[in-house]
Amino acid sequence: MLNGDGLRTVLWVSGCAHHCRGCQNPQTWDACSGIPFDDAAKKELFADLSRDYMSGVTFSGGECLLQADFSASLAERCKKEGIHTAVETSAFCLWSNIEKMLPFTDLFFTDLKIANSEKHRSYTSAGNELIIENIRRLSSKNKNIIIRIPVIPNVNDSAEDFDALGEVIKTFDSGIHHIELLKYNNLAKPKYDAISADYTDFAAFPQHEKQMKAFAEKITDITGVKCIF
Repeated sequence: MLNGDGLRTVLWVSGCAHHCRGCQNPQTWDACSGIPFDDAAKKELFADLSRDYMSGVTFSGGECLLQADFSASLAERCKKEGIHTAVETSAFCLWSNIEKMLPFTDLFFTDLKIANSEKHRSYTSAGNELIIENIRRLSSKNKNIIIRIPVIPNVNDSAEDFDALGEVIKTFDSGIHHIELLKYNNLAKPKYDAISADYTDFAAFPQHEKQMKAFAEKITDITGVKCIF
């Protein structure tokens, strides 16, 4: 499941304040990047979504919840037309922004990268307190949530890192559907070259299957929640 079940339309909303090192989409950080979403773009979006083989729409980014009024207005129309909606978010935003999307979102994907806040700050633009609190509040709303952990070599792939992540996830309520571990890759490097930005390459190769399986089993053992990779 990349952006949700089935064949979907993904709406990439500009702007992100998280600024993770090695981000897959650095060109989306600037809220003024991309192209304007005008009436023609809206018409094209809903024409695509009306096709029989389309399974829904996923709001992504950047951080789509930084432009919550825009995202919520489109999601509301989608729900009125019976279109499945998903949101991909870092949860690094105001809770009020998440609340605007709650009535119109069928599935949330949230990132949880590092349990230790200071370590988190060293690889992103901020600590993780807001992120953890937002996921905790979201899980209490019994929403359908998938937590994604990008497994970064020499950053968050030690046994201690996964013990700590598991302990954090264990504090969340019953809204967590499952957990996904995402293998590291360096496919974003050409994007950094295109915008003349420095790229942090954490490893030449991702973790092997045996290691990922061990991580997944550890997370499931600690949390009681299914973990896949």
